[in-house]
Amino acid sequence: MLRGRSLSVTSLSGLPQWEVEELPVENLLLFEVAWEVTNKVGGIYTVIQTKAKTTADEWGDNYFLIGPYFEHNMKTQVEQCEPANEAVKRAVETMNKHGCQVHFGRWLIEGSPYVVLFDIGYSAWNLDRWKGDLWEACSVGIPYHDREANDMLIFGSLTAWFLKEVTDHADGKHVITQFHEWQAGTGLILSRARKLPIATIFTTHATLLGRYLCAANIDFYNHLDKFNIDKEAGDRQIYHRYCMERASVHCAHVFTTVSEITAIEAEHMLKRKPVEYLEERQSLPPVTTHNMIDDSTDPILSTIRRIGLFNNRADRVKPMDYEEFVRGCHLGVFPSYYEPWGYTPAECTVMGIPSVTTNLSGFGCFMQEHVADPTAYGEYYQHARHLTLSRAFPDKFHVDPISPPTTEGFKYPKPSSVPPSPSGSQGSSPQSSDVEDETDDERCIYIVDRRFRSPDDSCNQLTKFLYGFCKQSRRQRIIQRNRTERLSDLLDWRYLRRVRTFLINTEDYFKNSTGLYTSAVSGHNL
Repeated sequence: MLRGRSLSVTSLSGLPQWEVEELPVENLLLFEVAWEVTNKVGGIYTVIQTKAKTTADEWGDNYFLIGPYFEHNMKTQVEQCEPANEAVKRAVETMNKHGCQVHFGRWLIEGSPYVVLFDIGYSAWNLDRWKGDLWEACSVGIPYHDREANDMLIFGSLTAWFLKEVTDHADGKHVITQFHEWQAGTGLILSRARKLPIATIFTTHATLLGRYLCAANIDFYNHLDKFNIDKEAGDRQIYHRYCMERASVHCAHVFTTVSEITAIEAEHMLKRKPVEYLEERQSLPPVTTHNMIDDSTDPILSTIRRIGLFNNRADRVKPMDYEEFVRGCHLGVFPSYYEPWGYTPAECTVMGIPSVTTNLSGFGCFMQEHVADPTAYGEYYQHARHLTLSRAFPDKFHVDPISPPTTEGFKYPKPSSVPPSPSGSQGSSPQSSDVEDETDDERCIYIVDRRFRSPDDSCNQLTKFLYGFCKQSRRQRIIQRNRTERLSDLLDWRYLRRVRTFLINTEDYFKNSTGLYTSAVSGHNL
């Protein structure tokens, strides 16, 4: 279903401040739980790291991150200190007295947020007992040979224990906890089973089964409603992990995803519709972003091996600053099939580099929804910004979504500096026309249709985009870069993170947080 879209946004700077009531952060404690807190594994690490300053600026000393303890990460990334919050301090002391090792400090990143880190190995002696707790909560058993799932159970059990100690001494403050991915999900399940007075949010960055199915070269998006979910998970020997993920989703008060395309996936895979989206920043890719068929004969990889480009100190090609590398490119091409958010085209946009994305990536869907015409700019940005705010905060903003009355056939004024189009036609020159021609060659974000077109048609569309881009003159590329950079404010964390999740009346959640919730996996009351 197509959604209404705003007009193009050029700049959000200098506009009025948010016309919403300030959050009562002095009466709230916000905890964010993820396996990748201070522990770089994948994209979630980068998500949390990049938005930490924005969150810490708003929440101050009432914001805490919870993750696993690894000695090498602690030495290089964390400055140990004593908790200033009394409830957190007592929780750490109590757990340490009862045979755990809980470390506290400040993460040495921008914003310097507090972190609570649990030593998983030190508490492994509790594993059998905690397996029993999980079975009683949702009838999910974990095989002894799945070390990763066992570690996640220990992590989740320690998280639930910690939150119990915090809420016992919170002194009237309400607790909000966000859990990222299935790795943190057992903490959510156990917290709900024990009826802890906390508001819970579960965020999936990509469903577990979805990753496996896409890796198997299956036409995933066109068969979402046809998969036998239990069988597919069982065939891949991840049924217990799938059950942990699905139970987490259904136990949470609020279920969020990172993009609209992931929301569609999650509704089919996990049987619950997300109520909100959170934008994700993905980590940088490895040397090759995809598994190559017969990589031993791939000409590019063979050449890299032959001339020895392995990033050694003596290699002729040296590592360089990522931002400098991106700014040195003319175009970013990321025609992904399975990309829950996809931060690489977003990075290009922020740095003024046009990019190619798809309507099967979170970024592509975000741009389709929020920007009707990426080439357009001018006096309409303020209406576009307020229209976006009206969608996020309907109680505070009331904007007519069709003002201007229609975008169909609408032409934006062309400034005098825009050169003629590559064809050199008289009708597109500044002297003979006061409107901007909207052609494929002038787009800032090229969105390839990989959802509704055949692979051949998608390839032809990509070829058309690339050929049109190559026809542009140097001056036209400079103009295009300037337009692209004007879209960058849409991707600022100050705006991406202002989701309704944290503006929902927390009192309602705390009143209902001890109510009965049913796990879709086991049918047990939680």
